[in-house]
Formats: sequence, structure tokens, C-alpha cells
Amino acid sequence: MSWTAKDIQNLRTKGLSIHVQQNTESVKIPNVDKGSVGKNTIEALLQEMKRLGVISGYVRELKFDEVRRFRFDWAIPELKLAIEYEGLNSEKSRHTTKKGYTGDCVKYNLAILNGWKVLRYTALNYSDFPQDIKVFLRKL
Repeated sequence: MSWTAKDIQNLRTKGLSIHVQQNTESVKIPNVDKGSVGKNTIEALLQEMKRLGVISGYVRELKFDEVRRFRFDWAIPELKLAIEYEGLNSEKSRHTTKKGYTGDCVKYNLAILNGWKVLRYTALNYSDFPQDIKVFLRKL
């Protein structure tokens, strides 16, 4: 996947260590999916929060409903907090179809009806997660 110099600079400002190979058209980063930067950032912050003892742990792909088999990207079960990363990186994402968006609505409504709080992020707002989680923890 090709990355522009601006993409690389944005990643570096977020504290990510990037190794690049130059070519004539753009900068390439091997083995990194551009769409996963947000997910990786959220995961890294959750790992750091666990390491520091801010949270006792978190679960990836927590199945919170046995009937519908819905899963959260991440969950902190003791806080009943779910964190979702919406994959909107392509023109036609499941999240942007009528059926997919409706399924997401059903999932989030069911989660809320069962006492979960859900924080949702995309490639454009995942950097809000650190501040959002601080606010959430402060309100406990």
C-alpha cells in the first residue's frame, strides 16, 4: 500500500515508529495496513492502561450476546465499556450499506439495553480515544 509523505508525518506525530523505503512516487511502509493505524493505536493505549494498572484488563472480540452473536472490537467487562472501530476505509464498506448500518444500529441498541456503554471510532476520530477514556474513568 502506498503512503504519502504527509501520511508518514501524521503517523510520526502520533508517536508511531515508521521505517520507510523511498520510491519515485510515494513512500511505502511494508506490512502495515493504512486502515489499521487507528485500531493499532487504540489497542496500544489499552495495553498501556493495563500495564499501568488503570484497568485490570480488556477483551478483544468479546461476544456480548449469545443469540445474535454480536462482538465488540474491545471491551472492558468490569466497566461494561465497549470500544468499536468502524471500518470505513473503502468506498463500499459493510458499515455504509443499508443492511450493514442497520445491523450496527441493532447491535449498539442491544448493547445499550444490556447496560453497556459504547465508544465508537473511525480513521478520522480515533485520536479522541485517550481523552474520551479519561473522561469516562473520571465519571465512575
